[in-house]
Amino acid sequence: MPQNRDTMQEETPTPKAERPGPMTRFLVRHAPQFVGKARLLDFRPKPLIDPEHRILVVWSPKSACTAATIWFFKIIGKYEEARAYNAWPHHYRRKVYYPSDLHHRGMTDDFSGYRVIRVIRDPGHRAVSSYRHALRTGYFNKRAAHVLKRPVDETAGYSFREYLDSIGLKDLSPIMSNPHHGVQSHPIEQLVPPTDVINVTRDDLFARLNGIEADLGLERTDFSSLAWFHSSESGPRKRKVGVYEDDVTDERFDRRVAAQGPWPEVEKFLTPEMKDRVRRLYAIDYDRYGSYF
Repeated sequence: MPQNRDTMQEETPTPKAERPGPMTRFLVRHAPQFVGKARLLDFRPKPLIDPEHRILVVWSPKSACTAATIWFFKIIGKYEEARAYNAWPHHYRRKVYYPSDLHHRGMTDDFSGYRVIRVIRDPGHRAVSSYRHALRTGYFNKRAAHVLKRPVDETAGYSFREYLDSIGLKDLSPIMSNPHHGVQSHPIEQLVPPTDVINVTRDDLFARLNGIEADLGLERTDFSSLAWFHSSESGPRKRKVGVYEDDVTDERFDRRVAAQGPWPEVEKFLTPEMKDRVRRLYAIDYDRYGSYF
């Protein structure tokens, strides 16, 4: 049943009760073939599978996931249905697409001849975006308060340095962490390597997707006409960018600034020290996608 435009619900981590045990975690990291493709595909964020066009989209939150999801719905012929269901496309993805017969059929496929599309983002840019998201939504406040040993709320925020210090104490693997700040590497990639890696920090996402459509003989998507993508509900959030002369790594921003701006340019966060910190935190992503960054 279609739903109203309620509050946007972001991708959440795997509930503790559903997280794999130590043996499964070991196998996922070192011998994924013994875990099986279906189990790996079930780890969040769950990839998007279209067995009819033989397309697999592996995505990560804070890496143009909304744009990639809307494009996928268009490819499978569900663009209008998904938009009517809810203004936030990830509602349809979770509540309609994943339980669908189409997705379940894809889960049992062998993926031979599939176009495996991996959408990523430069880890530094993504870390800044994740930091802003954490401040805006408040999902990380409890953890930050625990690590920093002080109150953290909408008006008492934390700095980018403190954010990186706090997430650095967590397991950032995709099977254990909140996917908004976890690594981008997904376990399924060890068994089904990407055929197309799109780094949205450097690549033109739309042009790359149009190229894939051309290769597969699919109708070309006119992204300029996709009103849903450009709407305020699901498109890129255009918040005011402020002018900051110095780096802001130790500036404690709060929810209001994260939500409304003015927000510093990303380069003001990514000092050489912070870039090195990000590289160490997301070493697995640099190992896997380093040539694309």
